[in-house]
Amino acid sequence: MGYYGYSGRLVQVDLSARKAWDVDLSRSRLQLFIGGSGLGTSVLWEHTTSRTAPFDEGNPLIFATGPFTGSGVFSSDRFCVLSRSPLTGIFAESSVGGYWGGLLKRSGIDVLMITGKSQTPVYLSVDEHGVKFHDAAELWGKDTFSATDELMAAFGRSARVAVIGPAGENLVPMANIVTDGRHGRVAGRCGLGAVMGSKKLKAVVAHGQGEVRIADRPRLHAILRSVSRRMRTDTVALREYGTSAGIEYLEDIGNLPVRNWARRSWKEGAQRISGVALARDHLVRRYHCGKCIISCGRVVQSVDGPFEGQEIAGPEYETISLLGSNCMIDDLRVIIRANELCNRYGIDTMSVGGAIGFAMELYERGLVSRQELDGIDMVWGSGDALIRMIDAIAYRRGFGAV
Repeated sequence: MGYYGYSGRLVQVDLSARKAWDVDLSRSRLQLFIGGSGLGTSVLWEHTTSRTAPFDEGNPLIFATGPFTGSGVFSSDRFCVLSRSPLTGIFAESSVGGYWGGLLKRSGIDVLMITGKSQTPVYLSVDEHGVKFHDAAELWGKDTFSATDELMAAFGRSARVAVIGPAGENLVPMANIVTDGRHGRVAGRCGLGAVMGSKKLKAVVAHGQGEVRIADRPRLHAILRSVSRRMRTDTVALREYGTSAGIEYLEDIGNLPVRNWARRSWKEGAQRISGVALARDHLVRRYHCGKCIISCGRVVQSVDGPFEGQEIAGPEYETISLLGSNCMIDDLRVIIRANELCNRYGIDTMSVGGAIGFAMELYERGLVSRQELDGIDMVWGSGDALIRMIDAIAYRRGFGAV
């Protein structure tokens, strides 16, 4: 039966044996660790040692929800992904928005723990009736948008997909896990997509339709109504200009990464890539994550490339600052294109921006040559260098593998 806010279930999946089974979560454990990151960390601690390597069969990939997930509480359809990081070898945790977490919780699952390795590409579907294994051979190699489209067509619009792209399949240590397709809510940093790729796991489809038990639903709704007006009025800037609303202010106080933090002032560049500029020149509409009333998500149109004109997620603050100001790129069209490629390939925009900025500095200092960079002229501010190196990193080609 579970407890209020919880199902009391951890579902363990062994990809090697193609089996899944339930593990009960005690009330005391749930009270001690609460959910999400805390509960997931306790599970990771329990199933790994200091000798567990990120790509070991026994290294678990953990999806964990919290007691509010799926309940109607504002911004609560979040979940956490945890494992050991192929980038650092130590603890890895990422918090994700979107809608996927709410559907996992409505499947009656607090924690989904995946171990083992499939011999062939596989994806999982999860609902209140259990976990099913599916062949993913035809999805392997496809980008996250294409794979999501195919799985949504198979399971219906009420489903949501957590998927890896070519970067995860190629075990790029900066690979992430992408949910919500073109809206791109991601488990970034730490290389969690590479852990998923090492298990030959292409995707997890969540489509649960059950209910989360709430102790006093009328009182909960009354509390939400009492704070909803302030939630809207106090977040106007976030709704209008997204998470990049503060770029100009951060530049003004010296807290915007510019040229690997070596440059103090970049006022005109910051103005050109700000949330105001994005809203003025590129915004198509706004969107929100599950159970959120702020709508800070940006929808823009794809630029250049084969998908020009398609509606996609606009870049967030971290993306604009690392792919933009950190690399001295002040063209939002280039940043939008780079963000789209990262989301399609399933690779973290912050880590990629930091790595490419480092490569630009190596080139500037003469520590790597253009020949070593496969002919890419890695000068500061080069949009062409940024786009070409993102592609090389995702497929581990040439210097991209370095």
